[in-house]
Amino acid sequence: MARFRLEAARRRAGAESGFALTELLVGSVMALVMIGACITLFTTSLGAEPRTASRAAQMNDARTFAESVSRELRQAWAVPVATAGQLSVLTFVKRATCAGTAAGPSIPCRVTYACASGACTRVVANADGTGASAPAKVVDGLSSANVFTYAPSAAAPTFIGINLALAATGSEDAITLEDGVALRNESPPAAPEA
Repeated sequence: MARFRLEAARRRAGAESGFALTELLVGSVMALVMIGACITLFTTSLGAEPRTASRAAQMNDARTFAESVSRELRQAWAVPVATAGQLSVLTFVKRATCAGTAAGPSIPCRVTYACASGACTRVVANADGTGASAPAKVVDGLSSANVFTYAPSAAAPTFIGINLALAATGSEDAITLEDGVALRNESPPAAPEA
Protein backbone atom coordinates (compact mmCIF):
# COMPACT_ATOMS: atom_id res chain seq x y z
CA MET A 1 0.00 0.00 0.00
CA ALA A 2 2.87 2.39 0.72
CA ARG A 3 4.19 1.59 -2.69
CA PHE A 4 0.82 2.47 -4.20
CA ARG A 5 0.80 5.84 -2.40
CA LEU A 6 4.34 6.60 -3.54
CA GLU A 7 3.43 5.85 -7.20
CA ALA A 8 0.31 8.03 -6.95
CA ALA A 9 2.35 10.90 -5.48
CA ARG A 10 4.87 10.63 -8.36
CA ARG A 11 2.07 10.68 -10.96
CA ARG A 12 0.53 13.75 -9.35
CA ALA A 13 3.91 15.51 -9.22
CA GLY A 14 4.59 14.69 -12.88
CA ALA A 15 1.15 15.94 -13.90
CA GLU A 16 1.65 19.34 -12.30
CA SER A 17 2.44 21.97 -14.90
CA GLY A 18 5.36 24.36 -14.46
CA PHE A 19 8.47 25.58 -16.17
CA ALA A 20 11.78 23.84 -16.27
CA LEU A 21 14.90 25.91 -15.58
CA THR A 22 15.94 25.87 -19.26
CA GLU A 23 12.49 27.16 -20.31
CA LEU A 24 12.76 30.03 -17.82
CA LEU A 25 16.26 30.95 -19.03
CA VAL A 26 15.26 30.90 -22.73
CA GLY A 27 12.15 33.00 -22.00
CA SER A 28 14.17 35.53 -19.99
CA VAL A 29 16.77 35.90 -22.73
CA MET A 30 14.04 36.39 -25.36
CA ALA A 31 12.35 39.05 -23.20
CA LEU A 32 15.65 40.89 -22.72
CA VAL A 33 16.30 40.86 -26.48
CA MET A 34 12.82 42.30 -27.17
CA ILE A 35 13.23 45.01 -24.53
CA GLY A 36 16.67 45.90 -25.95
CA ALA A 37 15.23 46.17 -29.48
CA CYS A 38 12.43 48.45 -28.26
CA ILE A 39 14.86 50.71 -26.39
CA THR A 40 17.13 50.92 -29.45
CA LEU A 41 14.19 51.84 -31.69
CA PHE A 42 13.01 54.49 -29.21
CA THR A 43 16.43 56.13 -28.81
CA THR A 44 16.99 56.12 -32.59
CA SER A 45 13.68 57.88 -33.19
CA LEU A 46 14.52 60.46 -30.49
CA GLY A 47 17.86 61.14 -32.19
CA ALA A 48 16.17 61.64 -35.58
CA GLU A 49 13.61 64.15 -34.26
CA PRO A 50 15.89 67.24 -34.39
CA ARG A 51 16.90 66.42 -37.99
CA THR A 52 13.25 65.97 -38.94
CA ALA A 53 12.25 69.25 -37.30
CA SER A 54 15.12 71.09 -39.02
CA ARG A 55 14.15 69.63 -42.41
CA ALA A 56 10.50 70.60 -41.89
CA ALA A 57 11.54 74.18 -41.02
CA GLN A 58 13.74 74.31 -44.12
CA MET A 59 10.85 73.15 -46.34
CA ASN A 60 8.51 75.67 -44.69
CA ASP A 61 10.99 78.50 -45.35
CA ALA A 62 11.28 77.42 -49.01
CA ARG A 63 7.49 77.28 -49.38
CA THR A 64 7.10 80.72 -47.77
CA PHE A 65 9.80 82.11 -50.09
CA ALA A 66 8.05 80.73 -53.20
CA GLU A 67 4.70 82.16 -52.07
CA SER A 68 6.25 85.57 -51.33
CA VAL A 69 7.93 85.77 -54.74
CA SER A 70 4.69 84.64 -56.44
CA ARG A 71 2.67 87.30 -54.63
CA GLU A 72 5.08 90.05 -55.66
CA LEU A 73 5.20 88.77 -59.25
CA ARG A 74 1.42 88.95 -59.54
CA GLN A 75 1.64 92.72 -58.99
CA ALA A 76 4.83 93.24 -61.02
CA TRP A 77 4.84 95.22 -64.26
CA ALA A 78 8.51 95.01 -65.29
CA VAL A 79 11.49 92.68 -64.93
CA PRO A 80 14.74 94.72 -65.16
CA VAL A 81 17.04 91.81 -64.22
CA ALA A 82 16.32 88.19 -65.14
CA THR A 83 18.99 85.52 -64.66
CA ALA A 84 18.89 82.01 -63.23
CA GLY A 85 20.26 83.25 -59.91
CA GLN A 86 18.81 86.75 -59.72
CA LEU A 87 15.39 88.26 -60.25
CA SER A 88 14.58 91.95 -60.01
CA VAL A 89 10.98 93.15 -60.46
CA LEU A 90 9.13 96.42 -60.24
CA THR A 91 6.15 95.76 -58.01
CA PHE A 92 4.07 97.24 -55.21
CA VAL A 93 5.25 96.80 -51.63
CA LYS A 94 3.25 97.74 -48.54
CA ARG A 95 5.69 100.19 -46.92
CA ALA A 96 5.97 103.85 -46.07
CA THR A 97 9.28 103.96 -47.99
CA CYS A 98 10.82 101.20 -50.10
CA ALA A 99 13.73 100.62 -47.71
CA GLY A 100 11.60 101.27 -44.63
CA THR A 101 9.45 99.07 -42.46
CA ALA A 102 6.09 97.60 -43.40
CA ALA A 103 3.43 100.28 -43.01
CA GLY A 104 1.11 102.49 -44.95
CA PRO A 105 -0.27 102.00 -48.44
CA SER A 106 1.45 99.98 -51.15
CA ILE A 107 4.04 101.90 -53.14
CA PRO A 108 6.03 101.03 -56.28
CA CYS A 109 9.44 99.54 -55.44
CA ARG A 110 12.15 97.42 -56.99
CA VAL A 111 12.45 94.01 -55.29
CA THR A 112 15.55 91.95 -56.04
CA TYR A 113 16.09 88.31 -55.14
CA ALA A 114 19.69 87.11 -55.42
CA CYS A 115 20.56 83.44 -54.96
CA ALA A 116 24.12 82.17 -54.42
CA SER A 117 25.98 79.74 -52.14
CA GLY A 118 22.82 77.82 -51.24
CA ALA A 119 20.83 80.84 -50.04
CA CYS A 120 18.63 83.61 -51.43
CA THR A 121 18.41 87.19 -50.20
CA ARG A 122 15.80 89.89 -50.76
CA VAL A 123 16.53 93.60 -51.21
CA VAL A 124 13.90 96.32 -51.58
CA ALA A 125 14.86 99.61 -53.24
CA ASN A 126 13.21 102.58 -54.89
CA ALA A 127 11.83 101.85 -58.36
CA ASP A 128 14.95 103.41 -59.93
CA GLY A 129 17.23 101.11 -57.84
CA THR A 130 18.43 103.74 -55.36
CA GLY A 131 18.00 103.65 -51.58
CA ALA A 132 18.23 99.88 -51.17
CA SER A 133 17.53 98.10 -47.91
CA ALA A 134 20.02 95.69 -46.39
CA PRO A 135 19.87 92.19 -47.90
CA ALA A 136 17.67 89.85 -45.86
CA LYS A 137 18.17 86.10 -46.11
CA VAL A 138 14.86 84.54 -47.08
CA VAL A 139 15.80 80.90 -47.73
CA ASP A 140 18.87 78.69 -47.36
CA GLY A 141 19.88 75.06 -47.78
CA LEU A 142 19.52 75.15 -51.57
CA SER A 143 21.63 72.79 -53.66
CA SER A 144 21.53 75.08 -56.69
CA ALA A 145 21.59 78.85 -57.19
CA ASN A 146 19.64 78.40 -60.45
CA VAL A 147 16.27 79.25 -58.97
CA PHE A 148 14.50 81.25 -61.68
CA THR A 149 13.44 80.27 -65.19
CA TYR A 150 11.83 82.48 -67.80
CA ALA A 151 9.51 81.88 -70.73
CA PRO A 152 9.63 82.63 -73.58
CA SER A 153 13.02 84.26 -72.72
CA ALA A 154 14.85 86.14 -69.97
CA ALA A 155 14.87 89.26 -72.16
CA ALA A 156 11.06 89.40 -72.42
CA PRO A 157 9.55 87.05 -69.84
CA THR A 158 5.82 86.47 -69.63
CA PHE A 159 6.19 83.56 -67.22
CA ILE A 160 8.65 83.22 -64.33
CA GLY A 161 9.29 79.80 -62.82
CA ILE A 162 10.64 79.23 -59.33
CA ASN A 163 12.60 76.03 -58.73
CA LEU A 164 13.91 75.45 -55.18
CA ALA A 165 16.12 72.37 -54.91
CA LEU A 166 16.82 71.53 -51.26
CA ALA A 167 19.99 69.50 -50.80
CA ALA A 168 19.91 65.96 -49.46
CA THR A 169 20.89 65.81 -45.78
CA GLY A 170 22.05 62.64 -44.06
CA SER A 171 19.48 59.95 -44.80
CA GLU A 172 16.97 62.49 -46.18
CA ASP A 173 16.37 62.71 -49.93
CA ALA A 174 16.73 65.92 -51.92
CA ILE A 175 13.47 67.86 -52.30
CA THR A 176 12.42 70.16 -55.13
CA LEU A 177 9.66 72.76 -54.79
CA GLU A 178 8.40 74.31 -58.02
CA ASP A 179 6.06 77.22 -58.65
CA GLY A 180 5.56 79.81 -61.33
CA VAL A 181 3.63 82.95 -62.20
CA ALA A 182 2.47 84.45 -65.47
CA LEU A 183 3.12 88.18 -65.56
CA ARG A 184 -0.15 90.04 -66.08
CA ASN A 185 0.78 93.71 -66.03
CA GLU A 186 2.51 95.37 -68.98
CA SER A 187 2.61 98.84 -67.45
CA PRO A 188 2.47 100.16 -63.90
CA PRO A 189 -1.05 99.53 -62.65
CA ALA A 190 -2.77 101.80 -60.22
CA ALA A 191 -1.58 101.25 -56.68
CA PRO A 192 -3.56 98.52 -54.88
CA GLU A 193 -5.76 99.44 -51.97
CA ALA A 194 -4.06 99.58 -48.58
